[in-house]
Amino acid sequence: MFALALLNLHLITLLNDPNLHLVHMREAGGEIHQYYICSTMKWPNLARRSNRTFALMSFVPRLRTPRFLRWIKDKDWQRFKSDGYMVIRDVIPTCLATKAALDIAAFVGADIRDSTTWYRGSVENNGMVALHHAQSLWNIRQYPTLHQVFSEYWGTYKLMVDINRCCFRPPCHPDWPTLSRGEIHWDTDPRTRGEGSLQGIVLLSDVGRDAGGFQCLPDVYQNLETWVAEHAQREDFDFFNPGLNDRKTLQIEGKAGDLILWSTRLPHGPAPNHSTKPRIAAFVSMGPPLDSRELRTQMKDWWSNKQAPVYWRGLRGQLEIEPGPPAKLTKLGMKLIGTLPWD
Repeated sequence: MFALALLNLHLITLLNDPNLHLVHMREAGGEIHQYYICSTMKWPNLARRSNRTFALMSFVPRLRTPRFLRWIKDKDWQRFKSDGYMVIRDVIPTCLATKAALDIAAFVGADIRDSTTWYRGSVENNGMVALHHAQSLWNIRQYPTLHQVFSEYWGTYKLMVDINRCCFRPPCHPDWPTLSRGEIHWDTDPRTRGEGSLQGIVLLSDVGRDAGGFQCLPDVYQNLETWVAEHAQREDFDFFNPGLNDRKTLQIEGKAGDLILWSTRLPHGPAPNHSTKPRIAAFVSMGPPLDSRELRTQMKDWWSNKQAPVYWRGLRGQLEIEPGPPAKLTKLGMKLIGTLPWD
């Protein structure tokens, strides 16, 4: 255990400090409390919210910040800096991951227990699924721990979520020779200079090697400028088909509920699925939003109308409006689409 020293009560305005980052802690009895960690203090201070009361607490100086308060560890930051990705384990509870996996399978007409139903989706999509608004997907997006991880990455809890797609990749099959064979790509042009942005995916099924999971090329990421200078200068260069499919890749194995984060500058893609089960996952990312009323209105409309964002439309099988009522959002969920303010 660790010791906390209660100092005194402060007003909510203390939480407007941009150096305060939101975390969540499950205490004895299962109750979840919210905390704000101050990153500029020599010994991290906590502002705890409980019953609308805010109290400033600090760790006794001789103790380090408890490890379970930070989801992104030093080794994760080092891996992201050197190789362009990190894996955070057990972010989403198995029950939430399983429900989302079942909803995705149902959307493509598949029964996970019946392999004869796994190939009913559009082969042209190569396992990408145009499902955005199932309640189970929103339950993942608005899950507090997921928000905490992205808050730690960006250094702020004021984030907006991307309403992204899913994937359902069945095992390779001779009747569908182009499906689930694996490939490597970029989603943004690697010739664009800068730090890049952040992408993420939540595993909704356990994934072993050669089971259709996430694969990448850290060696290209580490020498990206050199690679671009040698291979990406021609006018017809296609960053979504850069000719890297024959390279030996690093495959990430994981369990349902794990989160993989990677830089947009990392070449990546799905590994071939030579297993006996479909690989199921949901793309999810969060980032500091633009201060745009138009964007907040669009996010609210996409959620309430159950429509895909305009930039995620176009897949075969895409529905103009997904069936059923809008997903129920928590206060955190409403903030993540910009309908409620963070302050």
